[in-house]
Amino acid sequence: MPGLRFIRNSEEMPVAAGPRSRVAAYDLGRNSFHLLVAEADGQGGLRLLEQAQEMVRLGAESLRDGIIPEDGFARGLEALASCAAWLNRHQPETTVAVATSAIREARNGASS
Repeated sequence: MPGLRFIRNSEEMPVAAGPRSRVAAYDLGRNSFHLLVAEADGQGGLRLLEQAQEMVRLGAESLRDGIIPEDGFARGLEALASCAAWLNRHQPETTVAVATSAIREARNGASS
């Protein structure tokens, strides 16, 4: 689909061409993880196919101490597995994940 782009680290990534391109986006936050899957409508827009939310409660510790606790990691992994099941039903050509500061700035955030 001409003109549709994802931006990651200030670099544009084109979405797969074609009238039925599917894209997915994860929003990984401190309290919840969100998944959106959309399909190009062939006219420059997107049609929502799936929307999911999983509560993860990574914990206030991730902000206060800068470390995501083990039980928070476990909940996060369970949430990702759940979201992956929804994602796999739609087989998007492009998937992007964005982690909020609680994950990015945690000292053990790269382990996720």
